[in-house]
Amino acid sequence: MSNTYRYPGARPFTTGQQRIFYGREREVGSLSSLIGMEQLVVLFSKSGMGKSSLLNAGIVPKIQAEGRLAPFDIRFRAFVEGETEMPLDKARNRIQGRSALLGRISPKGDDSLWLRLKSRQLEGADGNGFLLIFDQFEELFTYPEKAIDAFAQELSELLFTNIPNRYREELERKLASGAATFSEAELQALHQPMKIRVVMAIRSDRMSLLNKLKAFLPHILENCYELQPLSFEQAEDAILLPAFDAGNFTSPRFDYEDEAVETLIGFLSEQGRQDIESFQLQILCEYLEKMIVIGQKKKRISSADIENPGEILENYYLNNIAQIQNAEDRLAARRLIEEGLIFDEEERRLSLYEGQILRNYQISPELLRQLLDTHLIRSEPSMRGGYTYELSHDTLVAPVLKAKARRLEAERREKEAEEQRRREAELAELRREAEEERERARREAELRTKAEQAEKVAHDHALRARRRARQALIGALLAIALAAIAIVFFRMAKNSEQKVQESLKAEEQARQLAEQNAAKFRREIVRRLKNEAQVFLEAGQASYALERLEEAFAIDTADAVLKQRIENLKNERDGE
Repeated sequence: MSNTYRYPGARPFTTGQQRIFYGREREVGSLSSLIGMEQLVVLFSKSGMGKSSLLNAGIVPKIQAEGRLAPFDIRFRAFVEGETEMPLDKARNRIQGRSALLGRISPKGDDSLWLRLKSRQLEGADGNGFLLIFDQFEELFTYPEKAIDAFAQELSELLFTNIPNRYREELERKLASGAATFSEAELQALHQPMKIRVVMAIRSDRMSLLNKLKAFLPHILENCYELQPLSFEQAEDAILLPAFDAGNFTSPRFDYEDEAVETLIGFLSEQGRQDIESFQLQILCEYLEKMIVIGQKKKRISSADIENPGEILENYYLNNIAQIQNAEDRLAARRLIEEGLIFDEEERRLSLYEGQILRNYQISPELLRQLLDTHLIRSEPSMRGGYTYELSHDTLVAPVLKAKARRLEAERREKEAEEQRRREAELAELRREAEEERERARREAELRTKAEQAEKVAHDHALRARRRARQALIGALLAIALAAIAIVFFRMAKNSEQKVQESLKAEEQARQLAEQNAAKFRREIVRRLKNEAQVFLEAGQASYALERLEEAFAIDTADAVLKQRIENLKNERDGE
């Protein structure tokens, strides 16, 4: 038992942990006695009372130590659509055995439970009889009705038939024909009754399902054993005695102060108002062993260490969630448990089918199995086949809801912080865009200056062209006056006049175009300055907006609306 803990937590006790299975000695003795007297016993209780632990760490070790029965634990698991292995197959596979003697009289194709166990009896290696333990027996009823009946029929034959008729008839046929001979010892062995005991463990709320087997097992409900909650004395033993045990455990031996034990039992029983359940007790003690004894290296647990047991359960939940390495998987697991498996308004557990979980909560089959391994959730066989999943115990509802509230608050704060970062980023972007607009405005002002200079140059060229035109006209008049000058000079003058007119026309067109471009450029500058002012106003930067509007008015002093807007902003600024 090296490298093991003293408390199994949410997991059931195993057969290897019988040494630390304290507090149920009375139940082990009384159930063991009932099994010794009756062929078929039904063990029942509500979920969380410790039926599996009682069988694994109590009944099986006691039966093995006494050597009177050979135990076989058999689990069916819930039926899954498409599954071909039925309950009878699973029971046969758990019980391996073949006998040469039975092979001589076995009907063709027979592979019954009786054959398997009779073979083991004839082999002589299993003591005086057999104990078949069916834990979570409610799983049987998830299978098709035909498969349920087949199992019940063979179990009935095993319990109530010494030698099945088909074997007896085959034996008599071979003896009568002389096809085979059997010694007296072999015949005695064949007729030696088998001691068969059966225990069916089932939840209290599923007990009515056993009525389906009455056609084959009419007395199935005659010998029932109800596992009761822990008494205060039993709970105290389950808390203290594993801590005192001298075995080779991960933690050293330790102790509890009396006040600490009282705090634990008071919490577990709600100060005497409710039953004490093993599930909750083991979670608390496992946490204390790992966190206080091993983590803090303390050898005596005080009441201060368990001042708030509810927080221990919450930490248990969060610590198990933390074992999931992928952050997205952790969040998906929390949303499944906190939002899907708990009804907040009534603070109670809910059940979901596997398909709902995989489809609606982004839970992969691998993650679902990991959650089952932590025992935060558990699977229950559905009467329609397959499994439903639920929080492993009512105890965890309150701490899980507290963890959910903290998660939602953290998500709300993160959302607000993210929104603040988004607004700041948007404002920074607006400032950057404003600076870019300012730079564009500066470059456009330079272009405007250059355009004005170009317009002035064009105007000067036009003046010079007009002077040249006047001079040409004077020359033409002189040419006319001097008509005596050769016709060549007249034509030259005429040509010169035509060129001057064309030049004047071109210069006039250039001047008009320059004026139009300059006006259009001024309007574009004014529009951009207004847009920039609007951006700064929306960002709450009124001073920058006023500066842009004044620059726009300096360009277009005729815009009365712009002038009024500037005055309004100045009044608002002065009013502040």
